[in-house]
Amino acid sequence: MPAATPPQSRQRILDLHQQGLGPPQIAGLLSIPASTIRGLFQQWRQQPPGSGLEPHFDRCGRSLDAEHLAVQQSCCSLRLEHPRWGAGRIRVDLLQHYPKEVVPHTRTLQRWLHQAGLAPPRVRRIVKKAYQRAQEAHEVWQMDAVEGLTLLDRSEACWLRMTDEYSGASCTASRGTVDQ
Repeated sequence: MPAATPPQSRQRILDLHQQGLGPPQIAGLLSIPASTIRGLFQQWRQQPPGSGLEPHFDRCGRSLDAEHLAVQQSCCSLRLEHPRWGAGRIRVDLLQHYPKEVVPHTRTLQRWLHQAGLAPPRVRRIVKKAYQRAQEAHEVWQMDAVEGLTLLDRSEACWLRMTDEYSGASCTASRGTVDQ
């Protein structure tokens, strides 16, 4: 949706209209679409005289009927009474007091709570810093140990493998059959 036409532009449109110019001429002068200018003229014809040139932001958005408004108010009051309840838990409670057709989905309740300033603070995830590889040999070693591994011949073996991250060099120490 485009932005509202600022009051100074509205005043300029009205002044040019009073000078006898039509929407196409005003649109050419002000670089505003002619459809916007025609819409403003229609709006001004429907307004009572002297109601001003200010945009009517109070008319924006959806309005709730009385029944949904009561549900919205109950939702907000339940959050105030029980700050730890989430929208899903609040919805369960609302379903006990209102018909299922009137109680909206959980996401709508979350939006209502957010609009009322009752939503929990947003959780900021900690972003891990990018891992920086070793810059020289012997700085970081990876060790992998296996013990008590049963081989196909039923003997047991164990080993320790160490790898240098920088060079990729590795060494392995192993022990064959383990006596018990």
